[in-house]
Amino acid sequence: MATAARLAGDAIGANITHPLPYVVLAHVHQSSGRLDEAASLLARAVKIEPNDPHLATRLGGCLDAARRPKEALGAYDLALAKNAKFAPALEGKARVLMAEGRGDEARALFEAAIDSDPKYLAARMGLAHLAAERGDWPSAKAAAKDALAVQPNFPEALWLLAQAAMVEDDPRAAESVLRGLLADPRLTPFQRADTRLELGDALHAQARWREAFAAYVEGKSAQHALYAQRARSRERETARALRLAAWIDESGPESWSIDQRSNDPCRTHVFLIGFPRSGTTLLEQALAGHTDVVTLEEWPTLTNAAAGLYDEPRGIDALPAMDSQDLKARRRKYWDTVREATLDTKDRVFVDKQPGGGLHLALIRRLFPRAKIVFAVRDPRDVVLSCLRHSFQMNALTYEFTTLEGTADCYDAFMRVGDAARRRLGLDWFDLKHEDLVADFEGRLRALCDFLALDWHAALTEVAATAQSRAVRTPSGPQVRAGLTDTGVGRWRDYEKEMRPVLDKLAPWVERFGYA
Repeated sequence: MATAARLAGDAIGANITHPLPYVVLAHVHQSSGRLDEAASLLARAVKIEPNDPHLATRLGGCLDAARRPKEALGAYDLALAKNAKFAPALEGKARVLMAEGRGDEARALFEAAIDSDPKYLAARMGLAHLAAERGDWPSAKAAAKDALAVQPNFPEALWLLAQAAMVEDDPRAAESVLRGLLADPRLTPFQRADTRLELGDALHAQARWREAFAAYVEGKSAQHALYAQRARSRERETARALRLAAWIDESGPESWSIDQRSNDPCRTHVFLIGFPRSGTTLLEQALAGHTDVVTLEEWPTLTNAAAGLYDEPRGIDALPAMDSQDLKARRRKYWDTVREATLDTKDRVFVDKQPGGGLHLALIRRLFPRAKIVFAVRDPRDVVLSCLRHSFQMNALTYEFTTLEGTADCYDAFMRVGDAARRRLGLDWFDLKHEDLVADFEGRLRALCDFLALDWHAALTEVAATAQSRAVRTPSGPQVRAGLTDTGVGRWRDYEKEMRPVLDKLAPWVERFGYA
């Protein structure tokens, strides 16, 4: 990758007017998570060769990964203007529409892609995932089998069939599918890691705890090795969280020049924060059922607004004394990102769901001093186990979840940030325990409505119906669509022996949040 980047950079520096070096350098940037830079390079490649639908489609995929759906759709439309039957562009545009909850439009495009290229497996799997999101598992299975008819042992199709077997309460069938897939030598290392995690779930459903935990650890260990080089190139998220917690403790808001002139384009600005797997998706889906609420699920709003603040160990020192122009520019960048999600927040309660947003609590205090914080809490032992069990899109935070000890260390560090913010930042704060919400759903939601100055709305409790009508982009999607359940409460006890190495690390937070 380093050599590819150097050679591509040399070609660009020599003013070679050919798209290839821009594509190569964009690929390098995209592989390291620098999506905006990659998109800028691909846009230049498209400008050089505007009639090539492959380039515009590649740009659309990069913009979609960067959570810039409006621009992604524009890039796909540019590709389709050159070739209306270009299957990759049809499929890419369909996936953006599917993520925005526009299922009927997405289905038509997936079908058009298949008509154009019957062997284009991504489109067939798009139909399968679209059906699965609706809970239509017979149609999902049929679409997956269609894909397998084109390419036997296609991993994505087999994974979906295994998920269908789990939904149908047949974990032995899921195990059989997954073990067969693991025996396929064509499986890439990345696919093998994901398959191990899926196998862990099939074993878990059979109460084969020791085997399940071994499968989870094996899958996550593989991911740890696969992404290790990328992780070494940046500050670890756990180290950053510990640094920020100490900084908040040292720099209380009494020394800050708070700018109260943040004219937010919404009635009430809410940040839904909590460590991943703490119940933020359930809360967000419940709130989304209220007619006066608009929610945004895990977009890089705060990451974009924080640009440059965390690049150096003391970069955050600039935050307290930041001048009004810089504050205004960062607020504008935040709201521009919100608008990219095509949301209308005017006169609404706007809920920005940010499970990893604890790192940005000081920034929130500075940019949006009137914002409300809803902090989701769940038994730390259940949280750490769940983060280890699940496969996430890999980034700096989720890389920490590739070992049991790393997950526990990361949880501890993030809770230190939250604890310092509660004590020192003077934010308008509401803690909500997942177990209390499950035990008394309406009661806790009514208390949350009081905090948010919202009238009660019966649809708040119809979380499964709300989730069925919306795109859910997190690993919690299937659980939320299935409706309210307490099956995840106390699940760590099935793995108590395996979790002993981290129980002492988590014990202070178990006590702090009032768990037995």
